Amino acid sequence: MKEYNKVTSKIVEKIKKILKNENLLIYQDEENLKSYSNDESGGEYYAHMPELVIKPETKEQISEIVKLCNEENIPITPRGAGSGLAGANIPIYGGIVISLERLNNIIEIDTKKPSSGSRTRSSNQRSVPNSIRKRIILRWIPDECRDEFHRRKRSDKRRRK
Repeated sequence: MKEYNKVTSKIVEKIKKILKNENLLIYQDEENLKSYSNDESGGEYYAHMPELVIKPETKEQISEIVKLCNEENIPITPRGAGSGLAGANIPIYGGIVISLERLNNIIEIDTKKPSSGSRTRSSNQRSVPNSIRKRIILRWIPDECRDEFHRRKRSDKRRRK
């Protein structure tokens, strides 16, 4: 296993300059950091606490932060919604979680070569005219699964109270 460096206050200051908005990062706030320590795969059993969570708004910010982390030998973990069931977005080496939740603008829709980058509902609402959207439902299968998972989770929480 490769040894990584810790996130220092000097590095946090550099990241603040890149993000240009202090509200786009979580640092030294254990309660908020904890929600980025795991996904839905096993709850707190598999959790690993990140040292810093950032929420960049542009691809340029991500690029600069990845370069900085590479130079400083700090591990990064990309994270979408955190609803995965495979543990892929758990920061097992600590370091920085790059939350992609604020990257929700659609730049282009390529119907021949679909790719990830935005939520399916968001894409549908922006790309399909209202008259058509009312007659057909465009959904990606994982959206259906995720929605059902969260409905059951909310239902379980209500039953426990």
